[in-house]
Amino acid sequence: MPAENQLKPSSSDSKESLKVELIIFWRTAEQNAKNQNSISKTTSKTGEKQTGNISKLLAPKPAGIDGFIKADKGESVYFFMPTTDAIYPKLTVGLQLEFQLQPAPKDFTAFSMKLL
Repeated sequence: MPAENQLKPSSSDSKESLKVELIIFWRTAEQNAKNQNSISKTTSKTGEKQTGNISKLLAPKPAGIDGFIKADKGESVYFFMPTTDAIYPKLTVGLQLEFQLQPAPKDFTAFSMKLL
């Protein structure tokens, strides 16, 4: 399957369902942030190497693609992969990655992603 076909969301995904999924994700992240001490949370997770699988790829944009990783520890983590990254053409749902976490306004995002 050509790389450009791997990055397209399935035909059953609509913009509305993606919007709803993002709203739910960020609301859950807000709730989690309220339930935990943000200082200890940041110091304990920032830069921590984790592994997980890509669970969702959103519609590609000229700058790159947004998606979610289901971490092996059970949490869902947002990521953005620019088109200039070497692993961009290889991104598919289910792909196993190693990544680190960095603080974001409402939760954490994945960065420094590497294929496993």
